Formats: sequence, structure tokens, C-alpha cells
Amino acid sequence: MTARKTNVDCARVLAVSGFLGYGFPEESFWRGIEASPDLIACDAGTNDAGAYYLGTGSSMTSRAACQRDLALMLDGARRVGAPVVVGSAWTSGSDQGVDLLSDIVAEIARSSGQTFRLARVYSEVRPTKLDSLRSDGNLVGIGETGNITAEDLHACTRIVCAMGAEPLIAALEKGADVVIAGRASDAALFASLPLMRGMPPERVWHAGKILECGACSADPGDSGDCLVAEIGQDAVHIWAPNPDLRCTTTSVSAHTLYENRHPFVFREPSGTLDLRAATYDQRDERTVRVGGKTSFEPQKYSMRVEGAIQRGYRAVTFGGIRDPRLVQNSLERMKIIRADIEERIRRIFGQTNSTMRIVLYGANGVMGGYEPIQTPAGHELGVLLDVIADTQERANEVLAVARAFLVHADFPGRLNLNAGNVAFPFSPSDVEVGMVFEFLKECVVVPENPLQLVRIEIGEVGG
Repeated sequence: MTARKTNVDCARVLAVSGFLGYGFPEESFWRGIEASPDLIACDAGTNDAGAYYLGTGSSMTSRAACQRDLALMLDGARRVGAPVVVGSAWTSGSDQGVDLLSDIVAEIARSSGQTFRLARVYSEVRPTKLDSLRSDGNLVGIGETGNITAEDLHACTRIVCAMGAEPLIAALEKGADVVIAGRASDAALFASLPLMRGMPPERVWHAGKILECGACSADPGDSGDCLVAEIGQDAVHIWAPNPDLRCTTTSVSAHTLYENRHPFVFREPSGTLDLRAATYDQRDERTVRVGGKTSFEPQKYSMRVEGAIQRGYRAVTFGGIRDPRLVQNSLERMKIIRADIEERIRRIFGQTNSTMRIVLYGANGVMGGYEPIQTPAGHELGVLLDVIADTQERANEVLAVARAFLVHADFPGRLNLNAGNVAFPFSPSDVEVGMVFEFLKECVVVPENPLQLVRIEIGEVGG
């Protein structure tokens, strides 16, 4: 690895995209490298897509796409002497995910003839360890979650705890060229080196919040493109290396509202960032200066706990409805059809230990009961049949009955007396989805110190 360089008056951070494997443009990346970043970082995880990825240890992006992105990041890091930090490995931040991404780094190092000092930072925790902390009052539910029980914890297939910047800093202080971390605060990835360098925490954490989704903070927003932050003592300058993207006061300030319960106050594992006095100024056509009298109040370290509990197996089918008599008053007519389907399932199988959803897209399919528009418009509807049961075989069986009856169900004024109610876009129409997981109730754990629930392993790869 090239000797590490340091910018004197600021900490410059290059976020390559909002998610590892999104495939950032090479031209943007190399323009970002020309700015001599002190850190190259990327988030590789989310819980937005549900508990399946944590439960199964799988990834939302492909191995090939992750390898392509990592190869470019490592090449750029070698040229400027900057470390690479990737967090929430393989979508969920599991130990398995850390190992999989680390193996890719080792493979790239071997094939390119390079040597990297690689740190693996694990954040998966056994239920027994968390139960011990729960018994001591150091694991508590959030909001209306209620108390977390030992049974809740032991029902989880896998549990991870979202780390802050401290374990990442510990790995960098040990001389890591590449850090592959388990579940982590998104902003912590970008905050790690600037905090280690002694930059003001209020500037660092605000920059991390802006950088976490790549060029989503630009106009037009693009989570698959790069963003640069220059973090100084008094302000942060934000710009996109892609000349087709502009950072504006609106695009940057708007992203501050993203994925937060409060518009101006953000909780990180080590404290709270208050941005009520933040300012956003347009410095040039493509650059925004972020400043103001913001603050970061240190608090007792805590980590959000994410666990995945298996709840069964899923089978689905999707089709389209165009019969005007069914489209008209579709919600009421579908209630009648649903009741008939459920009766037929009981008649064939008895007690099935299954649940069924019928979702009409074009009629409250996205928001359900929260939809303010109660009169569907349009001439066709999409219909999703979603069955969850205790085995895949039973889910398939129940779906087959439900789908057949939906196709042929009668209703007042039906036009297609001999044809089907639903047109399917593919064959076979029924799809096995596999295991279904749900998240453990929301909770946080308060460890003795930021490193208690993580493990750091460092060694050389490549050569």
C-alpha cells in the first residue's frame, strides 16, 4: 500500500455510492481520486429491505458487482494512500458477510499483486450475551416496543449490533489499509478517519449524514454515484465529481431529513447531533458550504440491536385484472372473493397455519389502510396473492387453491363467464419465495465500552 497521505487543513472523504455493488461510474470515481481523499468509504448494508437478508446472510447486490466496486476502490486507495472503509457488509452486517467481502478483498489483492493490511470488524452477538446484558438492565426496548424477553432473543436466527465510529477508528489506528465491518451506523463509516484526525465532531457527523447515500445529496440525486466532502474546522464543503450532477442548498439540506424520526436531531451510538442552527450556502454552481452553530453532545454509548426471527415460508403470484365490473368497486368485490377463497381453503386443508394477503395495485396496494384516496382510478389493476405458511409445501398448496379460485371466482355483473378474471405475465404463475423473517422488536444495548460487543481481527492479504 502507498504511504498514507494527509490533507493539512481538512479531512477529505470520498463516498463512492450509496451501496456497495451499485456500480458507480469510473469517470466520477477517478475525478474524486484526483481530489486526494483521505478516506474512501461505502455503505454495504440496510434494513430497509426487511429481515430476510439478516436471517439468511444473503446480499441485495451480487458478488460480481461488489468485486468490481471494491477493485476500483482499492486501486484508487493505493494511488492516493487512503484507507478504504466498508460497513454493514453483505447487506446485513453479519459475520458471514464480513468474511465474504473480506475474501473478495483478498482475492483482488492476490490477483493484482498487492498487499493490504485488512481489518475485519465483527458485530454479530450471541443471544446469551445479550440476555446477560438484558438481565443487568442494559438492553431495553425503543418506544412502544415493550420489554425484550430471553425468548425474544433466543428466537432469533442471527443478531447484529450497529456499531459507531469507535471500532472503525480502532482498526485504523492499528494500521488497517482496508476495514470491512459488520453492522454499523451509516454515518460512522465516513466519520471514522476525520474523528481520528481530531476534526470537530459536529462537522464530521453532519458530513457523514450527507455522504451516507452517495450522490443522493446532489441534483439530480443518484445513489449510484460519488460524492466528496471536505471537512474543515468551521464548515463542510460538499460536491459531486460527476460534472452532470450539482450539489445545491436544496439537495444537500433535503437529504438531512432522510430516514430520521426528527428533522434536526440525530442519535448516533456515541451521542446526539443537533442541526437546528445548520446553514447551507451555495459556494459555486456545484458546491455547497454546510456550516452554522451545530453541536454534537456526547452520551453513553449505545448500539441498536437487529435480530431476525423466522416466521415461515412464502409463495406468491402476480397478475392483472381488466374486467371493468371487477375493477369497479374492486375493494368491496375482493372482500367477497377473499371470504370465498378462505372458505375453500378451510374445506380442503382444514387448519393450515397460514396467512394470505390479496393486494390490489391501483387500489390502495402501496399504502393500504393509510391511503387517503379511497376511489381507485384507471381501467386495470395489478393483483398480488401472498401466502405464508409453516412449510414451503403448505404455502405452495394454499397459494394454488387461492390462485385458481381468484381466476374463476364469480361476482355480481361478471362479464367473463367462461374466461379467467386474472391475466398472468409469466408461466408458471406461482413462485416459491422461501423463508420469511421478521425483525426482533426495536431495542438498544448499552455495552460497557464501544468495543465490548465487537471483535477486530487484522492481518495481511495478498502479496
